[in-house]
Amino acid sequence: MKLFTRKSKAFSLLEMLVSLSIFSVILIVILSSFRVNSMVISQSYEKNSKCNIENHIIKFMETEINDANDIRFDGDNFSDFVKSLGFILVKYPDQASSDYKYIWYIIDQNNIRRYTYSDKDHYDALKEKSIKADNKNVIDEDIEDISAYIDGGSIIIKLNANTKVIDISDKVLNDDEK
Repeated sequence: MKLFTRKSKAFSLLEMLVSLSIFSVILIVILSSFRVNSMVISQSYEKNSKCNIENHIIKFMETEINDANDIRFDGDNFSDFVKSLGFILVKYPDQASSDYKYIWYIIDQNNIRRYTYSDKDHYDALKEKSIKADNKNVIDEDIEDISAYIDGGSIIIKLNANTKVIDISDKVLNDDEK
């Protein structure tokens, strides 16, 4: 039996080129997987952050709806509405203030805004006035899709993929109660 032995103890140039090219291919695959993983993590962080903001907005709106004494659905009568969500929250005067507080939400160039207005007059007198809100707050920018609609005794708020059903059966006044 004849053994194969090398005459030279060093690597040839061809062997070095082959091993470097194999190492380069493996290194490129590993580095590209790190790059792809970092992009996936970044995108999931952005989506999670946006989802958390949407959940916070819906929870904030739900709290305000639950705290309201009355809900009116003729919000489109106000002249400065760009796109109303279709309802106005009414908080009755308490012992500290004699003003009614009105809260409504609009969509203006992909921003959701919260408007408030306080007045001693009742709601019917308020509709006759040109409203200049006391406070205008941008709740979130770059809203892609938000809507609110009434289904029986509930307001259904949809904000992108999030949907919240809020029971309002105890807050809506019938025509004979207004």
